[in-house]
Amino acid sequence: MLAERYASPKAALDEAAFLRARLLDLWLGDWDRHEGQWSWAAFKQPDGRTLWRPVPQDRDQVFFRFDDGLMSWLVSKAVAKFRTFGPKFESVEGYTRNAQYIDERALSEQPRPRYLAAAAELQRRLTDAVIDSAVRRLPPAIYRHEGARLAAGLRARRAALPQAAAEFYRLKAHRVVVAGTDEDERFVVERRTDSTTVVSVYSMGGKKTAQPLYQRTFHPRETHTIVLHGLEGKDRFEISGKVRASPFVDIYGGPGEDTVQDSSRVAGLRRKTRFFDTRRNNTLTSTGETKNQTTRGVATHAFDRDGSGR
Repeated sequence: MLAERYASPKAALDEAAFLRARLLDLWLGDWDRHEGQWSWAAFKQPDGRTLWRPVPQDRDQVFFRFDDGLMSWLVSKAVAKFRTFGPKFESVEGYTRNAQYIDERALSEQPRPRYLAAAAELQRRLTDAVIDSAVRRLPPAIYRHEGARLAAGLRARRAALPQAAAEFYRLKAHRVVVAGTDEDERFVVERRTDSTTVVSVYSMGGKKTAQPLYQRTFHPRETHTIVLHGLEGKDRFEISGKVRASPFVDIYGGPGEDTVQDSSRVAGLRRKTRFFDTRRNNTLTSTGETKNQTTRGVATHAFDRDGSGR
């Protein structure tokens, strides 16, 4: 799936479906949702593109519980993901730590309202009747011992799901990776106001009225850094706007002859645009906001496409 996603704009991920699945993971307390725990189904679209939808699998850490005791308590304090399943979301960061790689790639376009809307939809669908019916499918002996406590915990976590979703969003919004493909793309960063920065990605050479491949509005109170990866191809990065506040924008051009044109200005001494690439065969034009981080080596071209570099 990732190989196709980064090869061409003709492949895309169903981020909304992945977000729903990840919120369900949180509700169930399943902290082991790394990229190896997913399959992906390809759906051809009428316009010829392929939409990849997530298929969760290998759910082996759901309803995790420690035995009572000092050692278990100490381990749970030291490792945030090791939390006994209960009525509270004790550590959203711990629950989501193992999935950082795939979350970064499959949730990059989702704003805060979609997290909250997905949580509300899950609340609506996960009724008491659904919970009770599911819990009663436990073996009778297990149900007598755990059923009432498990059902009560699921109902309490359902009530707190919007707060957990908001915290999940806060963690994912701090640093957002926006990757192009191996074809030529145009990245447009508009620092529109002190509170909004809009990032859009277009196929190079397409019509100016064409829909963007990617678009999201960022807010500096939520997002510290936006990381743009051009990957292969001859990519163009355009940054504009004069504001007092903005996230950092880190540009990694990747292999190929890339162009950066930065006419923006952010108040303060720190430059908020940073360009990482090789010194040769790239063009940088800036009014002074861009910090030139180009080097002789090609290490800045590296982008982990399949999780092998984690």
